[in-house]
Amino acid sequence: MVRSKDSQRWLLCLDHGAVPNAKPIRGLLTPRQMRLLNRFDELPSSSTKWDFVTELRTRFHVRPEEPLVVEIRLRSNDQYDLDYCWEVRVLGYVQKMLEKEKLMWNLSTLGGAFSAMGDYFHSFADKAQQVSLEQLRIAKDLGDPVITARCRLYIAHALAQKGHFEESLTIIRREYRIGRELKSELLMNCSQGLWSKVRFLKSMSGGG
Repeated sequence: MVRSKDSQRWLLCLDHGAVPNAKPIRGLLTPRQMRLLNRFDELPSSSTKWDFVTELRTRFHVRPEEPLVVEIRLRSNDQYDLDYCWEVRVLGYVQKMLEKEKLMWNLSTLGGAFSAMGDYFHSFADKAQQVSLEQLRIAKDLGDPVITARCRLYIAHALAQKGHFEESLTIIRREYRIGRELKSELLMNCSQGLWSKVRFLKSMSGGG
């Protein structure tokens, strides 16, 4: 495919033939045909390209011996002005939030590893709590109340592993109430599960 392009005009020669000899035919392309034209070189096989060219010839009544050239003209619309400065600001914000979300899940993996060992060593529970505090800071930046509440549950878990059972249970009660207010079944289930875990740890420590 030969392609000539400027800001308002695309010229696409889909098969052999002289462009000046092409017969001009006006018509509207479907959105699907526009997508295929734009990705013509990437179509998976020669037969797929041939089928598409045949489809265009049939639609616009172009004979097989005539060169098939598609000229696309874009109409300028002065009514709409693209705010490129705002686009840059929004793009930067989106990229920043995506990076924070990626960091959040990386920390979640790390915190889970420390937490698994926290049942046996307080030093690992300390590290899990530090990771959870960092997750809490990021969650507040992301503005997701459910993720923020879950980070506080992670902190409650670390506190229980270090023997601070009452403080841990107080946090869990509060987060369960928040889950009910948000109608978040996930948050309520997490709270109930952690409540059972903390009560078990408390009983194993002899605290009743």
